Amino acid sequence: MDSFEKECKNVERLLFDIAMYLFDYRIELMNDLLGNVFEKRVPRRQPLDPNFKTLTEMATRESAQAESERRNQPEDVKTQSMMKT
Repeated sequence: MDSFEKECKNVERLLFDIAMYLFDYRIELMNDLLGNVFEKRVPRRQPLDPNFKTLTEMATRESAQAESERRNQPEDVKTQSMMKT
């Protein structure tokens, strides 16, 4: 795979993450602004794949930075760090 295709895959993944975080944000806004009016709450998204995080899981700057660094590591380093946990 050439570098252009790799970069396209990276951009695609990042855009997917942003779309899902915006979806999560919309749910949080609906619950905060309308939850008391309708006395119901929209359930938060629960990704089936643990590699995908929700906005509430990524809400702190520290966890967001750590996740970004983890995602930017080479595959062999990711595998090793996942085995440690």
